[in-house]
Amino acid sequence: MSTTTMSPVERAGFAAAIRGRYNPDFSTPFALGEDDRAIMTMRGLSTTEQDAAATIWSGARDAVASGSALSYLKGLDASSLQVLQHAACLADPISTSNLSEEGAENLLVKPTEGIDRNHDGLLEVGVARTISFPPPDASPQLRSAWTATVDGMDSQDALMLVANLAFPAASVDGSTTTAVDFSSKDFDWSSWMTSVIEGAKVSAPYNTDEANRRTMSRLERFLDALKDNGLA
Repeated sequence: MSTTTMSPVERAGFAAAIRGRYNPDFSTPFALGEDDRAIMTMRGLSTTEQDAAATIWSGARDAVASGSALSYLKGLDASSLQVLQHAACLADPISTSNLSEEGAENLLVKPTEGIDRNHDGLLEVGVARTISFPPPDASPQLRSAWTATVDGMDSQDALMLVANLAFPAASVDGSTTTAVDFSSKDFDWSSWMTSVIEGAKVSAPYNTDEANRRTMSRLERFLDALKDNGLA
């Protein structure tokens, strides 16, 4: 769906989500922000449901900070788990029997927060493994470059840019999935963008001229923003 065809609620939620997640700041009191509510409203949660989720997240704050999110999650009743399922927009009910600590943590933080515990470039939310770009612990320079790039960008282009930059690679037999950890302060953005742009050129014959034009436009836009922020 293009931004131009979205409802105001969908547009606000998408804009909040595409800005990316942040590492939780446990030194400050818990509070839902406008972006959190926009994302949950886009996901179909009522204000009452949002407040119920916030109560759970607030109560879990110390457990998440201390690395005992999974233990805390296992102590919640079925009703609370259902609230968290809806808040995270998960298709299946939450089962605590096969969750990692990271998967539990990301169920117990608000939508604008995220924790990539093992720095594998993927965010575990429950049993789901998702792309989170920029990564939750992205540098201020990377966040600035990303914001400058996606500000005002059509939703399809923004989503495709995430896929161009950060789409994980599956092994030949599909047994493992790997992604790039963009959070390293020493990450070589110049080399990465060169490889991504070269890859886009290689695949160009298989796409339409318009698709190729849009791909190169968004990649060059991001590269320019990286340069403006001293990252490339």
